[in-house]
Amino acid sequence: MGGTTVDIALSVDAARRWWINDMACPEVAGCIDLDLNFSPSTNLLPIRRLDLAMDQAAEVKAAWLRFPGFTLEPLVQVYHRLDAATYRYVSADGQFVTDLQVNPGGFVIHYPNFWHLEADSQGSQPHAKIDLRGPFRQWMRSPALAAVLASA
Repeated sequence: MGGTTVDIALSVDAARRWWINDMACPEVAGCIDLDLNFSPSTNLLPIRRLDLAMDQAAEVKAAWLRFPGFTLEPLVQVYHRLDAATYRYVSADGQFVTDLQVNPGGFVIHYPNFWHLEADSQGSQPHAKIDLRGPFRQWMRSPALAAVLASA
Protein backbone atom coordinates (compact mmCIF):
# COMPACT_ATOMS: atom_id res chain seq x y z
CA MET A 1 0.00 0.00 0.00
CA GLY A 2 1.58 3.22 -1.05
CA GLY A 3 5.25 2.85 -0.21
CA THR A 4 4.67 -0.05 2.19
CA THR A 5 5.05 -3.65 1.08
CA VAL A 6 2.38 -5.99 2.41
CA ASP A 7 3.36 -9.66 2.44
CA ILE A 8 0.53 -12.09 3.18
CA ALA A 9 0.89 -15.85 2.89
CA LEU A 10 -2.36 -17.82 2.89
CA SER A 11 -2.48 -21.59 2.93
CA VAL A 12 -5.07 -24.31 3.30
CA ASP A 13 -4.62 -28.06 3.53
CA ALA A 14 -6.71 -30.99 2.31
CA ALA A 15 -8.57 -31.03 5.65
CA ARG A 16 -9.56 -27.38 4.98
CA ARG A 17 -7.48 -25.95 7.81
CA TRP A 18 -6.32 -22.40 7.04
CA TRP A 19 -3.21 -20.39 7.96
CA ILE A 20 -2.27 -16.78 7.45
CA ASN A 21 1.46 -16.08 7.70
CA ASP A 22 1.95 -19.53 9.30
CA MET A 23 -0.59 -18.79 12.06
CA ALA A 24 -3.56 -21.18 12.29
CA CYS A 25 -7.01 -19.67 11.69
CA PRO A 26 -9.41 -22.19 13.25
CA GLU A 27 -12.38 -19.82 12.82
CA VAL A 28 -12.35 -20.54 9.05
CA ALA A 29 -11.68 -24.27 9.28
CA GLY A 30 -13.87 -26.13 6.82
CA CYS A 31 -14.12 -23.26 4.33
CA ILE A 32 -13.55 -24.26 0.73
CA ASP A 33 -13.50 -20.83 -0.90
CA LEU A 34 -11.41 -17.71 -0.37
CA ASP A 35 -13.03 -14.28 -0.64
CA LEU A 36 -10.81 -11.24 -1.10
CA ASN A 37 -12.98 -8.32 -0.02
CA PHE A 38 -11.12 -6.00 -2.41
CA SER A 39 -11.61 -8.09 -5.58
CA PRO A 40 -14.55 -9.73 -7.37
CA SER A 41 -12.17 -12.27 -8.90
CA THR A 42 -12.75 -14.72 -6.06
CA ASN A 43 -16.48 -14.96 -6.83
CA LEU A 44 -15.37 -17.14 -9.75
CA LEU A 45 -14.40 -19.95 -7.35
CA PRO A 46 -17.85 -20.77 -5.92
CA ILE A 47 -19.64 -19.90 -9.17
CA ARG A 48 -17.65 -22.52 -11.06
CA ARG A 49 -17.58 -25.06 -8.23
CA LEU A 50 -21.32 -24.88 -7.55
CA ASP A 51 -22.30 -25.06 -11.25
CA LEU A 52 -25.83 -23.96 -10.38
CA ALA A 53 -28.80 -24.60 -12.68
CA MET A 54 -31.15 -21.71 -13.49
CA ASP A 55 -33.05 -20.56 -10.39
CA GLN A 56 -30.96 -22.78 -8.12
CA ALA A 57 -29.30 -21.32 -5.02
CA ALA A 58 -26.61 -22.54 -2.66
CA GLU A 59 -25.05 -21.31 0.56
CA VAL A 60 -21.30 -21.46 1.10
CA LYS A 61 -18.98 -20.35 3.89
CA ALA A 62 -15.86 -18.62 2.59
CA ALA A 63 -12.63 -17.67 4.30
CA TRP A 64 -12.87 -13.90 3.96
CA LEU A 65 -9.62 -11.92 3.86
CA ARG A 66 -10.57 -8.55 5.31
CA PHE A 67 -8.83 -5.37 4.25
CA PRO A 68 -7.03 -3.41 5.59
CA GLY A 69 -6.58 -5.62 8.68
CA PHE A 70 -5.61 -8.74 6.72
CA THR A 71 -7.52 -11.12 8.96
CA LEU A 72 -9.41 -14.25 7.90
CA GLU A 73 -13.03 -14.47 9.00
CA PRO A 74 -15.85 -16.83 8.05
CA LEU A 75 -18.38 -15.28 5.69
CA VAL A 76 -21.63 -17.02 4.81
CA GLN A 77 -22.58 -16.30 1.20
CA VAL A 78 -25.54 -17.28 -0.97
CA TYR A 79 -25.29 -17.54 -4.75
CA HIS A 80 -28.60 -17.71 -6.64
CA ARG A 81 -28.41 -18.19 -10.39
CA LEU A 82 -31.05 -15.95 -11.95
CA ASP A 83 -30.23 -16.59 -15.61
CA ALA A 84 -27.31 -17.68 -17.80
CA ALA A 85 -25.24 -14.60 -16.94
CA THR A 86 -26.61 -13.33 -13.60
CA TYR A 87 -26.08 -14.48 -10.02
CA ARG A 88 -27.64 -12.84 -6.98
CA TYR A 89 -24.97 -12.64 -4.31
CA VAL A 90 -26.02 -12.27 -0.67
CA SER A 91 -23.75 -11.98 2.38
CA ALA A 92 -23.70 -10.51 5.88
CA ASP A 93 -27.02 -12.19 6.75
CA GLY A 94 -28.77 -10.41 3.89
CA GLN A 95 -27.35 -6.97 4.66
CA PHE A 96 -25.41 -7.05 1.40
CA VAL A 97 -27.23 -8.07 -1.80
CA THR A 98 -26.14 -7.48 -5.39
CA ASP A 99 -26.59 -9.06 -8.82
CA LEU A 100 -23.34 -10.15 -10.47
CA GLN A 101 -23.06 -10.35 -14.25
CA VAL A 102 -20.65 -13.06 -15.41
CA ASN A 103 -19.13 -14.15 -18.70
CA PRO A 104 -19.59 -17.74 -19.99
CA GLY A 105 -16.59 -18.87 -17.93
CA GLY A 106 -18.10 -17.52 -14.70
CA PHE A 107 -15.76 -14.53 -14.32
CA VAL A 108 -17.52 -11.44 -12.93
CA ILE A 109 -17.73 -8.79 -15.64
CA HIS A 110 -20.05 -6.43 -13.75
CA TYR A 111 -20.31 -5.96 -9.98
CA PRO A 112 -22.61 -2.96 -9.45
CA ASN A 113 -20.99 0.11 -7.89
CA PHE A 114 -17.59 -1.58 -7.86
CA TRP A 115 -16.31 -3.42 -10.94
CA HIS A 116 -16.96 -3.50 -14.65
CA LEU A 117 -14.96 -5.26 -17.36
CA GLU A 118 -14.69 -3.25 -20.58
CA ALA A 119 -13.02 -3.73 -23.95
CA ASP A 120 -10.39 -1.21 -25.04
CA SER A 121 -11.12 1.39 -27.72
CA GLN A 122 -10.35 -1.18 -30.46
CA GLY A 123 -12.56 -3.73 -28.72
CA SER A 124 -9.81 -6.32 -28.40
CA GLN A 125 -8.28 -6.18 -24.91
CA PRO A 126 -10.61 -6.30 -21.89
CA HIS A 127 -9.67 -4.27 -18.85
CA ALA A 128 -11.28 -3.66 -15.50
CA LYS A 129 -12.88 -0.38 -14.60
CA ILE A 130 -13.15 -0.03 -10.85
CA ASP A 131 -15.92 2.24 -9.64
CA LEU A 132 -15.32 3.62 -6.16
CA ARG A 133 -18.70 5.30 -5.84
CA GLY A 134 -21.68 3.92 -4.00
CA PRO A 135 -21.87 1.40 -1.18
CA PHE A 136 -18.51 -0.23 -1.80
CA ARG A 137 -16.65 2.95 -0.95
CA GLN A 138 -18.38 3.02 2.42
CA TRP A 139 -18.26 -0.75 2.86
CA MET A 140 -14.53 -1.08 2.34
CA ARG A 141 -13.75 2.02 4.47
CA SER A 142 -10.17 2.27 3.38
CA PRO A 143 -8.72 5.50 1.98
CA ALA A 144 -5.46 3.65 1.29
CA LEU A 145 -7.23 1.03 -0.83
CA ALA A 146 -9.29 3.71 -2.57
CA ALA A 147 -6.08 5.50 -3.55
CA VAL A 148 -4.50 2.28 -4.83
CA LEU A 149 -7.57 1.28 -6.85
CA ALA A 150 -8.16 4.78 -8.23
CA SER A 151 -4.64 4.84 -9.62
CA ALA A 152 -5.03 1.42 -11.28
